[in-house]
Amino acid sequence: MNILIIGSGGHAGVVIDAIEKGGYYNIVGLIDDFAEVGIIKHGYQILGGQREIPELYRQYGEPFIFIAV
Repeated sequence: MNILIIGSGGHAGVVIDAIEKGGYYNIVGLIDDFAEVGIIKHGYQILGGQREIPELYRQYGEPFIFIAV
């Protein structure tokens, strides 16, 4: 199951670590209004800001969204 993470700061890093250890979810990327699209943080790409969520939701097959701010 795909998951998008909102946030890319320190808390997002902790959340990513826990998700990766669980091995069940596929993290497709991060959503952050204050980070440049395309950069890599915590090993994952910033895919856009909050405005892009509806399109990303469709693009990645209705993924779970985890708020990590």
